[in-house]
Amino acid sequence: MTVATFTGLALLAGPSTAAPVRAEGDVATGTITGRVTEGGGVPTPQARVTAKSFAGGAEVVDTATTDEFGRYTLDVPAGDYLVTLHGSDPAFKVLDSYWKDADRVDQATAVTVAADGTASDVDLPLWGGGFVQGTVTSESPSRINGLVATLYDAQGDAIDQQTLTASSPRFTLGATSNVPSGSYRVGLRNGTLVDQPDAARFEVKVSSDSSYDVGTIDLDGPPTTVPRPTISSANPQVGRPLEASLDGWESDEGVSLRYQWYMNGVAIDAGKQATYTPSPGTLGKKLTVKVTAVRGGEAIATATSVATKAVLIGTIEVVRRPTLAAARYPVVGDRIGRDLGYWKPSGLTWSHQWYRNGSAISGQRGSTYLLRSADWGKKVFLVVKASRTGYRTQAERTESVVVKRAPSMSNTTTVLGGGKVKLTAKVVVVGTSRPSGSVAVLEDDVKIGTIASLTNGVGSLTVSGREPGTHRYTLEYSGNSLVVPASRTREVVVR
Repeated sequence: MTVATFTGLALLAGPSTAAPVRAEGDVATGTITGRVTEGGGVPTPQARVTAKSFAGGAEVVDTATTDEFGRYTLDVPAGDYLVTLHGSDPAFKVLDSYWKDADRVDQATAVTVAADGTASDVDLPLWGGGFVQGTVTSESPSRINGLVATLYDAQGDAIDQQTLTASSPRFTLGATSNVPSGSYRVGLRNGTLVDQPDAARFEVKVSSDSSYDVGTIDLDGPPTTVPRPTISSANPQVGRPLEASLDGWESDEGVSLRYQWYMNGVAIDAGKQATYTPSPGTLGKKLTVKVTAVRGGEAIATATSVATKAVLIGTIEVVRRPTLAAARYPVVGDRIGRDLGYWKPSGLTWSHQWYRNGSAISGQRGSTYLLRSADWGKKVFLVVKASRTGYRTQAERTESVVVKRAPSMSNTTTVLGGGKVKLTAKVVVVGTSRPSGSVAVLEDDVKIGTIASLTNGVGSLTVSGREPGTHRYTLEYSGNSLVVPASRTREVVVR
């Protein structure tokens, strides 16, 4: 690269006659001398050189402009100094340089001046900066069309870029800004595919004609692309898992994939895997997933899916329906509860409503219910509702139960003698004076007869031929559609 020769005052950032800046009481007892030259040792006139305290001083202690032979002299007190050549004229695209042969301030060397002493030969090179070149190749030249080559610095900031074509596959980056020495990377991008492949890492040493050629970058080297990922459903729903896939893509050795899900373009903290289940917070938003291929800890390619439709409200799934936790024969006075069953997802909020013969029972919204007289002979059931933010409320009813009454029953036994016994059952049911049903008669747990019907709740049976001795007689009332069964047992001595 050719660097312009300085003439006149082209490089001056300020007046060349600026007075030295010194702390009060300081006396210039020493000098710093040197030359400024560019490529081939050509002297550079009218270049501005300054001296600052090397220990981080912000003020210029002295400044000078080089003469026609490129020489300068700085008058300074004893101490250590940062001597800087200021390449500040943008027309020449040159860089600041520091003693000794440094193009970055953190690489500068202190110039030490003793009292009444001179630091000589503090020469400074005029550096025009470097640039980077390279060529992109592919077996399919059309892949190069529209490819963007970008030069990045060590912090990942883009410095320069150039769009390539199949007919012009060579790039030159940094020529207009003349990059200083340091660590750089060339990346290639086409559409949504970012910085792929990881084209080159290198060190550039800046000089008046520095260039760095990264050589040939083969687009056909693995991996060159990541196909656009697809999402398992274009109609996502809260609570239903989604999966991102890369159809037809085979990973190269040493390459791993990273995933990031987005809702309306905002990254989802929990969405960093190939599968993602939309949360209630995504309701009404569109989802995308970005897949990044990584080699050696660095992204080498990335692609983003097409956006889904807006996420739909979730559906609560009833895996096992709720049931009533009641006795086999629920009766007036019993308190019945419920078994919720099994629902998905977790974290649901529950509400209840009890019903009698299909009508809601006013005020009965608890998880349990005390059966009352109004329920006698009626069908009672419970409706359970489950709700959660982001989901549609789901209702399920239990099976119904018919509410009955428990009777009051007595067993009267009359011994008549001669092996005869009269057994009388009395069944009393609140709400009716004529309960129906039959009564089985058992002697020592063996059925020996039946009282076929009751009259006003009373029925008798006389049995004969009983063996003398003590016997246990049980009367078992069968119950009916409104009354639950009952039984009574009595021990009797038969004569």
